This record gives sequence, C-alpha cells and structure tokens, in this order.
Amino acid sequence: MIEPEIVELPRGGVRVTAQRPTTAGGAREPARVITMAWGDRYISDLLSLTMPALLAPGNVPALVEQFDAEFVIVTEMRFFDRIARAPVVARLLQHCDLRLLPIDDLLSQWYGITLTYALVRGFADLGEAMTDTHLFFVNADFIVADGSYRRLAEAIRRGARLAVSPSYCMILEDTVDQLRARYDPETCTLSLRPRDMARMIIAHRHNTVRAKTVNQQLFRIHRYDQFYWYVDEQTLLGHQMPIAVIYMRPERVLTEMPTFWDYGVISEFCPTATPCVLGDSDDFLMGELRAEGTFRELLHLGWPTVAEIAADLSSYTTKDHRDYGRHTLVLHGDDVPPHVAAEKAKLRQFVDAVYGRLSPPIGYRNHPFWAAAFPRFLAVHLDRRERMRAEERARAALSDDPIETTRRRRLAELKRQSAEIDAECWPVEEEISRRSRELLARVAELDADLRRQATDATRALEALRHEREQRLHTLLERAARLERERLQLLAERQEDIHRRAATELGRRTPAVTGDGGASDADPAAADALRSKLALLVGLYHRLFGQLPETTRWNPYHTVLRHAHAAVKAVGDRADDVLVISSGGTLGALLARCLKGRKVTILPSLMSSVAGAEILGAEPRFALCICDLDLDGLLVFRDLFDRIRPVMAKAGKVIVFHHNAGLRPLDAWTSEFTKRLFPLVGASRIFLAGSTCGALAMRWFARMLERHDMSSSRGLAIIIATLAVCGPLARIGTWIEDRRSPQALPARCTSMTIEFDL
Repeated sequence: MIEPEIVELPRGGVRVTAQRPTTAGGAREPARVITMAWGDRYISDLLSLTMPALLAPGNVPALVEQFDAEFVIVTEMRFFDRIARAPVVARLLQHCDLRLLPIDDLLSQWYGITLTYALVRGFADLGEAMTDTHLFFVNADFIVADGSYRRLAEAIRRGARLAVSPSYCMILEDTVDQLRARYDPETCTLSLRPRDMARMIIAHRHNTVRAKTVNQQLFRIHRYDQFYWYVDEQTLLGHQMPIAVIYMRPERVLTEMPTFWDYGVISEFCPTATPCVLGDSDDFLMGELRAEGTFRELLHLGWPTVAEIAADLSSYTTKDHRDYGRHTLVLHGDDVPPHVAAEKAKLRQFVDAVYGRLSPPIGYRNHPFWAAAFPRFLAVHLDRRERMRAEERARAALSDDPIETTRRRRLAELKRQSAEIDAECWPVEEEISRRSRELLARVAELDADLRRQATDATRALEALRHEREQRLHTLLERAARLERERLQLLAERQEDIHRRAATELGRRTPAVTGDGGASDADPAAADALRSKLALLVGLYHRLFGQLPETTRWNPYHTVLRHAHAAVKAVGDRADDVLVISSGGTLGALLARCLKGRKVTILPSLMSSVAGAEILGAEPRFALCICDLDLDGLLVFRDLFDRIRPVMAKAGKVIVFHHNAGLRPLDAWTSEFTKRLFPLVGASRIFLAGSTCGALAMRWFARMLERHDMSSSRGLAIIIATLAVCGPLARIGTWIEDRRSPQALPARCTSMTIEFDL
C-alpha cells in the first residue's frame, strides 16, 4: 500500500499526495473531480462503491491520461484521517492527488443549500483559474458505469464546455450486494459496463422513478420534475428537470451561488455555453443509490392530471429546469429497439402537454424556496464557523500543555499501530476475497448448470404434453361427443319426468306456490303471477340494467363501470379468456358479456400442477380478468409472472378489486408497489367511489343478502329499496363524472387496473 503524505491547507483542508511516476507527454490541462459527503452511511458508500466505480479503467484512469487531475472531497473533518488511509485512496493516489475540504460549517437541515455551498467550495479556491480548469461533479451515492469518463473526455476534446447527463435512482437494498460482488479488492475497483448497470437500474428502479412513469399510471408522488416512459424490460425513456451537471469549465469567476445548485448553476457559471447532453446510457451512465423507504410517505394511489402537474411545476421551476426538461434521455440494457422513435413521440406528446400549461419560469435569483430558507441557514453557518474558530484557538492554546503533548504522542502511536494492523489485514482481505471470488464463480457455474438442466427438463415436459395432446386429441373429441349426447339424453329424461310428475300432481291436489299465490293447477292464476313477475323484472332491468350492463341508477354502476369498459374494449378479440377469482361473483359477471371460451381458476391453483394443466403452455389468452380480494392483490406480482407466459401477444390483464368494506386502500400503497404493481407493461389505475355511492352500494348489498330476487315479494322489496338507493347512486355517478377517475376518492368502492402486455 502507498503511504500517503498529508499536508495541511488553509481553512482546515488537507492535501493527500503520494510519489508516483510522471505521465509521459506534454503539459496537461488542470482538472478536478469534485464530490461531497457527510454522515457515516454516505462516507461508507463513497469509499466502498462510488470511488471504486470511479477507479474503473474507463473513468478516472482514462481521465488522467488527458488531464492533470486532482480529486476533491468536501466532507466532515472527523472523516479526514479515515478517508486518507482508506485502501481505495491508496489506489487513487496512483493516478492523482486528493484534496479534503471541510464541510462542518455548512452542515444544516437545509440539504439543498448545504449541497450547493459544498460543491462550490470544491473549486472556489481556484479563483481566476477556475475558467481554465475542467470541473467534474459526482455525488457520493452515484455509481458511474465504466467508460463514462473516457467518453466524456472525448466530448470535451470535441469542444464541449458544459456537459449534463441523467442519474437514475435504483433501490439500495436490492442492488448494493450486486454492486459489492463486482468489487475487486486487489485493484479497489468496481467495474460495471453501461448495459449491465442499465439492466440493474431498470430491474430495480426506485418507486420515485416508477411513480413518474407516464405509461404506468398506478401510483403518484407529490412532485413531477421527471417523466419516464416504459418501452420494454430493457429500455426506459426519460425527461428530467434539470439533468445533472457532470462537467463544466466556467465562463466566469464566481465563488458563491445565489440559488440552489440545480436551479441556476448553468445560468450562473455557463450562461452562453451550448450543453453537451449525454442522454444515451451507452455514452454516460450514473446509478443513484436510494433507500427503498425514501419518500414512501409521499406515495399515493392514483395519478395526477396534466393540469395538476403543470400547476406544481409553474410554482417553482426556473429557466434551467425548463430548458433541460426538453431533452429525451434513453436508458437501455440492450440494443435500442427499432420502434423507440414512436415511443419517444408518445412521451414527448405528454411532456408537450405539460409544457403547454406552464406559466413563465420563476427567476432563480431570490427564488422563493431559497429566500425562505437562506437567512436561517446563514445564521447557523456563521454560528458554526465562529465556534470552529474558537475551538481552533483553544487547540492552539493547548499546544504547550504537557498533558496535551503526551496525548498527541499517544494518538500518534495509536495511529501508527492501527496502520500496522491495517497493513496486516490487507493480505488477509486479499486472500479471503480471492477465495470468495473462486467460490462465487463455482456457485455461478453450478447455478448455470442447474438452469440448463431445468430448461432441458421443461422442454422435455412440454414435448411430452404436446405429444399427449396429439395422441389423445381424436380420442378426446370422440369422448366429448359421447358426453354431449349423454347429457342431452339425461336432460330429455329429466324434462319428461318433471312433465309426467306435474301432470300427476295436478290430478291429485293443488300445490301452493312459494309466494302464497294461486295454485299451479289454475293456469290463469299462474299465468297472471308469471306476468306480474315478468313485469317487475322488466321494470327492474329497464331502470337499473343487469350486471354488468348497469344504468347510472344502479348502486353497482360506479363500482363496475371502469372494469366493464376495459373488458368491452377487448370485445370479440378475446377468443380465450382467463378468469382468476378469489371467490367473488363480479369477476365472472364481467366476463359474461364476452363470447370467447372462458377458463376460471382460483389464485391458489395458479402455481399448482393442476393449474398448469388447466392453463396449458401456449400463449392463447387475449384477456385475463382477475377479481381479487386484498390477499389476492398482495400476491398478484407472483400471479402475473405465471399469467404472462399464457397471454397472447398484445394481451390485456384487468385486475378488479371490489372494496365492499371500504378499506383505506391508500394505506397499502407501499405494499402494492412491491406486491401488486408489476414493473413491466403499460398500465393505468382507475378508482371509483363517493360517500353517496358507498351508502347506496352497502344498503343495496344488505337487501340482496336478505331477499330472493326470484320471488315476486323479494323483487318488490329490492325495487322499493332501489327507489331510495337509486337517487343516491345517481348522485354518486354525477360526482364520479366530474372528477378524474385516477384520483383517489375518500370512500373508494373499487379499484380497476389495466395492464397492456
């Protein structure tokens, strides 16, 4: 390991250097790679993930081939020694020097202001030289794909003075182990190719990305400063307000910012520069680590209207936000699909609709958000700085104290012993890491072998099923014809028996009907009763319809109408329909209006051998209707994985949940993101309900439980109930017509989700 030399700088900073061979070639232009971090978690991420990724061959090592680079970390002074002696820094010192600058006086509860001042501190000391220095910026929780800085350097050589590129949030808990598995302790590098990282991000994209995906409208968040578009499992499009500044060579000298970094850094430092937008992930890619629970409390069911999004953006976005939000970004883990231009046009159409409703941008100077927080930040900053100066004076006063001299000697001895222990640990870490990589490689080989065997067995099983179907097809057809003939004969026999029994009973004694009406032996009275009942049924159907074809007066109209409309949209295109039901009746009713063949199955059977036999292996279903209770909703992601293989191309899956108990579904949003809402396909959520509609539905449901509609008395009671419930239902429908179907109502009676595959 390289033993670093630590030199103190003015204002509390230190410079960490090491002897290394000089690079061949002429004089190189100065450059700084600037990051900042505070707090134990971010320092750990910086040293174990972010910096190793920057040390990948195509990043900082490629950068120093063309620039005289220095690495700058703005951080807490208590971490200086830990950072300076970290193995990754020893590797960094083979390429460039390290400068550590204090952030202690800037720490505050106003994250945006602290971040802004920290980044500016990373280069403010350059003074006039900043306009001739290449400045590269990266956050402590950004993982940069290998080769990104090499391609950025090429863009600079082509004349770029300003470069921006997006970062994409991925779930920390799901990806950190995958990233650590890529870490090479011998070289302290974490090398991840752009497409490998893109696949990781897309597969584990954070809920703050999913909530802003325009064609997956399932749940929402408080702010829409980014828009995404799902193309396929390997491709995601985006617009970001703004796009992250990854490089600039300032056009003018400034040592302070009058606003948040993202709100005006470009206008302040590079007001006339033409930006180089590295929007293709093959060119430059940063994955942003974000804990799964971040902003969980801001997630809600539904999706905002364009007007809502535009109103919020109009309240705070600056010119920099608006200018860079126009650029289309492409994240892809494979070759870009040929139809991506059409998908870009769809996303752009949505973005244009939002821009069309925006009021003029807010000025970044004296921005309302900044003006409200900056005076308090400044007071805290000045107080911290004064205390730090007082502590420095006290430290100087202790320099001649014998007790302090003894203490310093002991601290130096402890540091020396710690360094010796670190030196002894290093070979052990290397050996264990080497053996771990060998075992992991062996596990991967075994896993690949098992997957191959499983694939072969699955193919053999499918071949057997196909052979079985071929060999039994003719026999099963003959058996089916015989069964139909048998059932027809049995039905004829039963009808003959009923007719003869009725004739015999008619000769012997009159029978009283279930309604206490006239005898069946009296044809005139029976006909009158049947006419009366038919009149009531006809009146009921005319006023309230028949499920699922209801009128606006039916208490179930708003409950079913979104699901019914989705089913009707598929219509006769669905030759085969799959119905998955937790036991409710409404799902079967939704499928009743379709002419195609229907297969109904319980959710619990989907993973069984019997379920596999029922569904088959071929993609034959154009439509799948899932009528699920809450337990069914919470396993839908697993069900979806089993549904997809049997769905035809461009098939549709409709999930319907009747919230009869008026459960507060929004409280389950976080769970739904993990267990209900899939990551794939285009999707939309529809939410129904109102106080009037909920009251009508529950009252009507109680009457249906207590009375039989097949009797004239029961039907009369139901119709009388509807005389009260109907107007309530009609008011509920009127309310529903005047609000967005993707807005969550206070009394949610149903949730319908459409998935287009």
